[in-house]
Amino acid sequence: MTKHRDAHVAYWHSKNVNNLEIPRYEAGFQQGWEDTGHGVSKLEERKAAHITQSGASDLVWEFEHGYNEASKAYKEVKPAGGPSAPGNPQQQYNEHLTKHRDAHVAYWHSKNVNNLEVYRYEAGFQQGWEDAGHGVSKLEERKTAHIAQRGASDLVWEFEHGYNEASKAYKEVKPAGGPSAPANIQQQYNEQYAKHRDVHIAYWHARNVQNLQVYRFEAGFQQGWEDCTHGTSKLEERKIAHVSQHGGGEYLWEFDHGYNEAFQAYKTITSSKPSQQHYEQQIETYRCALASLSFITLSCIDSNGHASYWKGRGRTIDISYYKEGFRYGWEDVAVGASKGDYRKREYIRHRGQSQYTWEFDQGYARCALVLSCH
Repeated sequence: MTKHRDAHVAYWHSKNVNNLEIPRYEAGFQQGWEDTGHGVSKLEERKAAHITQSGASDLVWEFEHGYNEASKAYKEVKPAGGPSAPGNPQQQYNEHLTKHRDAHVAYWHSKNVNNLEVYRYEAGFQQGWEDAGHGVSKLEERKTAHIAQRGASDLVWEFEHGYNEASKAYKEVKPAGGPSAPANIQQQYNEQYAKHRDVHIAYWHARNVQNLQVYRFEAGFQQGWEDCTHGTSKLEERKIAHVSQHGGGEYLWEFDHGYNEAFQAYKTITSSKPSQQHYEQQIETYRCALASLSFITLSCIDSNGHASYWKGRGRTIDISYYKEGFRYGWEDVAVGASKGDYRKREYIRHRGQSQYTWEFDQGYARCALVLSCH
């Protein structure tokens, strides 16, 4: 316990969390060790008893942390011959949790996001690792349980991030012979995601767009990659689910961008020897990328003009309606169609009726006018 307790204290002190209640951690560790020795896990029951005995606190999560740490520690030292997953997965879990958690903290601190709730990331990582080990993915169910246990927060996305990172990490260390994408695809995913995310951020920062919502790009990239591995493309369906989970907004296009970037990246690293057909596909991909960038650029410029015009006249607007109308208009013009009324009904069905629906009409019509001038 000394080793884990000292690591616990050092870690949180390094994050400027100095008001720890160490007895809670120690109590959790002791109880977790005993329960694991008897082959049971009763965290909620033990925590309730702890609160009854020691009182409630904002730092009761230290009891949980100690309990979970003891469970992992016990499994590392239990006698040989007991049931065990192959390849000392507990040690691998610890290494991956530390690596990914520290990378998570360092990345967001570099973006001046310092009010992280890292325990949410750790909880998500632990649950994601366990589910991946059983070959299941239950993110929404696990997140709902997490919120019920820890409460809602603007930073609940850290739980999701931890869950998804654990799922990827587990696939890196799972035993040989299990189903797997070709040639260490997980490592390639990590490399491709980091590269595309950094390019995405650099591109928009160079254009003075500083308040990106990068988690949308990340979510889109991950979902696009997974769909591509299954040979499907479900962008609209995935986006609706994303909006339901994270809400809409003027930066929803980052989800689209991440999804499409993942498709291109996956196809690049899984394609066989280049052929003429591959070359032509790459040329088409390049053209689509240029068209996508043109759309984003024109959409931003035109939307800003729309906003300035109406705000200057004292009218309240919701720019997201205009942008979605513009996007649908772009898609229809690209295939020579004109389905403004149908598109509006479809959009209202997903988002609901609103006083700003007129902006969708304006965006759709304005797109056709803008494209006729280019």
